[in-house]
Amino acid sequence: MFCINSKHEKFFSFSLPKFYDAETLARVLADKTRFLRDEVVAQELIVETGLKPVSTLEGFYEAFKTYLINDLSKEDFADLYSQTITYGLFASRTRSKNGFNRKLAYDNIPHTIGILRDVFRFISLEKLPKQMEWIVDDISEVLAVTDVKNILHQYFHKGKGEDPIIHFYETFLAEYDPKTRERRGVYYTPEPVVSYIVHSLHTILKERFDRKDGFVNESVTVLDPAAGTLTFLAETSKIALGEFTRKYGEGGKERLIKEHILKNLYAFELMMAPYAIGHLKMSFLLEELGYKLQEDDRFKLYLTNTLEMEELAQTKLPGMASLSEESHLAGKIKKEQPILVILGNPPYSVNSANKSDFIEREMELYKEDVRDEKNIQPLSDDYIKFIRFAHWKIDQAGKGVIGMITNNSYLSGLIHRGMRKKLLESFNEIYILNLHGNSRIGEKCPDGSKDENVFDIQQGVSIALFIKNKIQKGL
Repeated sequence: MFCINSKHEKFFSFSLPKFYDAETLARVLADKTRFLRDEVVAQELIVETGLKPVSTLEGFYEAFKTYLINDLSKEDFADLYSQTITYGLFASRTRSKNGFNRKLAYDNIPHTIGILRDVFRFISLEKLPKQMEWIVDDISEVLAVTDVKNILHQYFHKGKGEDPIIHFYETFLAEYDPKTRERRGVYYTPEPVVSYIVHSLHTILKERFDRKDGFVNESVTVLDPAAGTLTFLAETSKIALGEFTRKYGEGGKERLIKEHILKNLYAFELMMAPYAIGHLKMSFLLEELGYKLQEDDRFKLYLTNTLEMEELAQTKLPGMASLSEESHLAGKIKKEQPILVILGNPPYSVNSANKSDFIEREMELYKEDVRDEKNIQPLSDDYIKFIRFAHWKIDQAGKGVIGMITNNSYLSGLIHRGMRKKLLESFNEIYILNLHGNSRIGEKCPDGSKDENVFDIQQGVSIALFIKNKIQKGL
């Protein structure tokens, strides 16, 4: 039961200003999204259903819990769902031309992104619980009086191409829930790190794989298996387009985007909010670079558990038919699509909840030489499972390169020696840039000063480049 108390009255009596800058908008949206999460969605899910039919909101929760995140609590679902609503509205607002409100939002969600269409079919077209209708309308009104596109456009050009969506999201998260990243082991990758990895891979493609144009070459396929908000593939797209225009001019840029970037760059993400933001980011970035996504276009970012190979059966849960379709599309890439470049920043979590039959079977390769050790649990860390997935995928293709920033415990850990052995057997060149930063063992710089981590975490990290390319020419 939802009742209006003094806190709610104060919240809904808020008057809208006529203009928001980026920082103010992020803070206002964070406040309203937190209210949506705590006072609306979470409360709706707590209510016992009894003999009532499953509501659309409960159907979404059951679908995500059954098919994507087995240990998903109602509280965590309320969080990811509320963020998805806000950033889905944000994305829709950037595409709106003649006015904007909750009911118009659905019309601006691309037909090719079925899961967001399912979510917003409910938000825009169906009868919402009254309290949800109020707060979603409130968020929509904030966005309606804000020139969202211009904020991002100015940010993009003033920042000389820096990622405005991520900086906006970081400001949002700091206000909304600063503990979210720590709890999930997910951290925004600093732009210099992303740039270093992607530029290194671009060079490796030219020098080791005979792709003279690097990421521009249309035979190059790229996958980020833990894509988050698409930071790495946004940088890949910018580098490819920069290389192309320097060498060949502006003329064929649109074709390069449609026939290569939208076809040969792939991404997987498990969390719905980064998934929504990632689609927003690529739509914005490609438009800034000269290409507006058409109705039948989509960036190949899929909502899926990378480490799960079993595809979903068609679900009859309300509003989630597209979840199984997304799983099927992602499954084809996992099982059938040869990938030449795998890159990214996988999650770190020693108590991994990813225990699919596929990944548990593949992890045996890293464990077979250390079975006699008393504790091999650290080999089950999520980051190692993602390295194993990338290792398996490159082995399947017979050639390729991996570029990732990860926890660096595998570089010297005793129980990781089997993992190191298998990597050395598969890859003929391995380059490690150890960034250190492990405060747990009191690492210091050579001059004795504090060794700063590139992330706000205690565990040290490193960048690894694994190259599998026995034949240097004519691939």
